[in-house]
Amino acid sequence: MALAEPQNTATSVNCAVSEYEWWQEAFETTSARLTEELAADDVRDEFLGADRAPLLQVEADAFVAWREATCDVVEAEARGGTLGGVLKANCLLEMTAEYVLDLSARLIALRRQ
Repeated sequence: MALAEPQNTATSVNCAVSEYEWWQEAFETTSARLTEELAADDVRDEFLGADRAPLLQVEADAFVAWREATCDVVEAEARGGTLGGVLKANCLLEMTAEYVLDLSARLIALRRQ
């Protein structure tokens, strides 16, 4: 039986970055799908003049800024140590994953209307 590769800072960061990249792609895809479906739903239902698709883009941009600022603070908790990169990478992937799950739930709810 082969032993797992020893964990060190570099492998921890690489693992978290790989997972973050997967979630980031899911964020972009899910956000685009929800934007398209909100726009179509607004046109179809003449949603009282509300234009939700551009508002979702504002929300997504604000999320990215908030995520970056939050994860910078998390990284700073390491006080310049090598653990900072691990903490930031994990923060980025966790926050992005949570937001993707939220967007996915909203997309499902929209499709059920």
